[in-house]
Amino acid sequence: MFGVSTASIRCWENGRNSVPFEALMRTASMSGISKNALLEDIEKTQPKMCIRGSLPEIFSLRKDKIPYVKNFIPYKDTRAYSRVLRNCKSMLMMNKFLTTFFEYKKEPKIAPPLTEISTEWVDTGIDMDVPISVLLVTEGCKSGRVNAGFKFVNNSKYMHDILLDCIYFRYKSLPSSYFIKIYKYRKNPTFVTYYENKGHVQIAKSIMTIVGNIKTSPHETQAIDDYLKEPQPDMDFILSRHPKDRVVALKLFMAAEGSVYLSTRFGFAYPVFEIGCAHPKINEFLERLSASLGLHFKTQRSRRTWSGVKGTRARGIFTAIKMLQMDAFLEGVKITSKSKYFEGHEKREVLLAILELHKRQERDKSLFGIPGKEMNLELVKILKNKELKPAKFYIDYFSKKKKVSNWLDNG
Repeated sequence: MFGVSTASIRCWENGRNSVPFEALMRTASMSGISKNALLEDIEKTQPKMCIRGSLPEIFSLRKDKIPYVKNFIPYKDTRAYSRVLRNCKSMLMMNKFLTTFFEYKKEPKIAPPLTEISTEWVDTGIDMDVPISVLLVTEGCKSGRVNAGFKFVNNSKYMHDILLDCIYFRYKSLPSSYFIKIYKYRKNPTFVTYYENKGHVQIAKSIMTIVGNIKTSPHETQAIDDYLKEPQPDMDFILSRHPKDRVVALKLFMAAEGSVYLSTRFGFAYPVFEIGCAHPKINEFLERLSASLGLHFKTQRSRRTWSGVKGTRARGIFTAIKMLQMDAFLEGVKITSKSKYFEGHEKREVLLAILELHKRQERDKSLFGIPGKEMNLELVKILKNKELKPAKFYIDYFSKKKKVSNWLDNG
């Protein structure tokens, strides 16, 4: 009747394995045992319900001392509540238990907006579909379960907050789990925000209608040809939006997948800007997006990616001044430990440090023509000693130079 072996039932009786909650409830129902009687029996025992999964942290209990359950406020406190759920790591299992024995209500732990920039975007009329699409195409993916929404993976809490705000403003919905740590024992843990409730399925469909797909590469065991048969991501709708929307798109691409680093040319320090993405269509979009804003990002090739493309790149003082003028850098997002020299600094700060070093090289011959490693160490000194000037200073300083001025005028 239960589809299990005699050996499994023997393990239940001997206490070696826990009884699945569905089997427990079904047995009670068939035996004529009431819910109250079953709950009394549960209070006398300490069953373990160990199910794989992670507990969402978007909803919380009152400040009750209940170890694992952080999601609901029960109207009645009971020891069985904590005992049964002591080792429960499944939202589904917990929900079944609560709906069986308790009346409860959810209480959000967070109250959007969490960021000032999202409120600023709303006030200035930014289309929320733009930041949502960019963030999910760069750092999002579909949920592993069928028709269960999507998730966002990024190590910056600020980026999670921005996405949460944008989806809340656009769809009036909160995530099912927020900023959950996975791979926590690694040097660099990963954090995930999940949108996996029933209501999120419709949001996912709405987003897919706009961008086609947020899957930007084949999975490890998938053939490239099979992946290309699927709907492909398409960001071209942003090109028809207001320039303010396009700047927001570039800002988020730079924050999520962008990098700023040093390059040397004729003995001087120059900034290089790169947005990493292996999907050819996204790179074509980035070329057109940058051109619409007066920039000149070009696709870079690589044999190491599935598509032969690794991203788009632009370089030079001209590009730096233009990006500073349009405020193309998101503040509050730090460079990760993958960077050899600039961990913990913002990309905008690194750019300003490169411009500062270039300015100094024009006046100090001892800094001119030094190897790239020494230039990076000079940048580290500038950043640590906080010797940066405001962005407007560098905009004014370099805009007075004839070549830069002509380029900016001809845009």
